Amino acid sequence: MEVTINSPSTVRHEISVILTPEEIQPLFDKAYVKASKTLEIHGFRKGKAPLTMIKKLYGEEIEYRELDEVANFFYKQIVKEKGLRPVGEPMLQDIHYHRGEKLTFVVSLDVLPDFDLQELKGIPAQNILHKVTDEEIEGEVSYLRRAHATLGDVPQATDDDHIVTVEIQELDETGLPIVGHKTDAIQILLSDESKLLEIREGLKGAEVGKNYRITYSPQQGESQEPIDGEFTVNRIQKVTLPDLSEEFLKKITKGKIDNLEQFRTQIREDLERSWNERSARKLEDELANEIVRRHSFDVPESLLKGFLDGMLEDVRERQPRKVLPEGFDEAKFREENRSYALWQAKWFLLRDKIRLHLELKIEDADYEKLAETEAAKIGIEKERLVNYYKNSKTMNEKILNDKMFEYLLSNAVVDKIFDTEISESNLITG
Repeated sequence: MEVTINSPSTVRHEISVILTPEEIQPLFDKAYVKASKTLEIHGFRKGKAPLTMIKKLYGEEIEYRELDEVANFFYKQIVKEKGLRPVGEPMLQDIHYHRGEKLTFVVSLDVLPDFDLQELKGIPAQNILHKVTDEEIEGEVSYLRRAHATLGDVPQATDDDHIVTVEIQELDETGLPIVGHKTDAIQILLSDESKLLEIREGLKGAEVGKNYRITYSPQQGESQEPIDGEFTVNRIQKVTLPDLSEEFLKKITKGKIDNLEQFRTQIREDLERSWNERSARKLEDELANEIVRRHSFDVPESLLKGFLDGMLEDVRERQPRKVLPEGFDEAKFREENRSYALWQAKWFLLRDKIRLHLELKIEDADYEKLAETEAAKIGIEKERLVNYYKNSKTMNEKILNDKMFEYLLSNAVVDKIFDTEISESNLITG
């Protein structure tokens, strides 16, 4: 077997192979035997015709049909012998064969890049922290009260704690209705600051059955032509918030808390935990970004395609009936997301190399530690969780990932800064 490997790039090989008749004949012999079991030849029972007759009548056809399998057999052998690390599917091309002569073929394949890890210690990063304020706590209390509010129909919106249901008819510059520009049954909570201010202000004091002409901009802060609309009020509901009573607190905490001060303390702890988790994720992202920036290597096109395929599949899964929207430009999507997919592919390769370099392994104690933390949260016995984690690829990835970042963070140069300081700095610098 003659093998020549050409490399158009560091992540793509073209393997040229020349095989002698003696090397490929054993594989053809196996193919004759396999074919003989299904061939029907006059004068012989099915599968009982002698191989000499099979070769004479169908040998050439069988051999040509078997060429892809023969090439694949020797390709795998070459990959193993040469220590290649293919990624994606190989492409068989330029295959040539005449019966009784040499077989030649070329296989193109992407391979994983070979690169050296740069220094993993002393990586600079910013850990952006957040101090939970009393205003945030009261905002969360207000949100929970609104989530359990009761609604009652009333004739007029006497304050902001009302939901006004309206029909909106757009008008032209002369005040006439624009055909096809009518929206039915829109609910607007007058205290909801995410809704357009002009509309909320225009509906203050609104009464059921009356019309209100309001001019508003489609998006606040954008220079778009204002819209003139006629708002017909069909329904008004008074939003009545529940009192922060002992009964209410027990209800929303499932009997765990009946004291308002304790409730606020719990909210503070939940918010702090949430902000800390968010800060930790941002810090990990910053470290990953810096590590990717420090490494320059080529990424196999097939690996890049795999990440883009995954991103496209995520879009498809979020659509009704799991079908991409009509007119969706897949080529444009791939082009626009190529840079991010490239980053993902690089981090994927770097992450695996870092884990290997650090010789990270999962111990039973790792499963125990994670299960001990999660068991109380989700109400499942610790032993059951341990068994689940051991058989979960996702959880094994999480444990290895956590160990890797634990090492990176312990050796990084982290500057702790509060988000309020960033805001003040931005104001100073303009």
